[in-house]
Amino acid sequence: MQLSRSKKKRKLIVKKLHLEHNHPCNELVVMGYPQKRKLSEAGEEKSKNYIDAKVIPSIIRPLVRELEEDSAKIILGRDISNIR
Repeated sequence: MQLSRSKKKRKLIVKKLHLEHNHPCNELVVMGYPQKRKLSEAGEEKSKNYIDAKVIPSIIRPLVRELEEDSAKIILGRDISNIR
């Protein structure tokens, strides 16, 4: 966006405006958003059980991924750690 200033009216004037995205907007990028990584209730419950048993998140992640309806769902170890 380019702006200029009007000397007489003391206002800003928009000279150029670009309305295109400056980043890729594809399904893979969206799948990485925290809202899409949220675990199902069953996955969250199973994770809590493993966490209580002192299992590390990197071991829990593949076990929880099997429970999720969407097998392509991205689950990070940090997501599991945040359940505590």
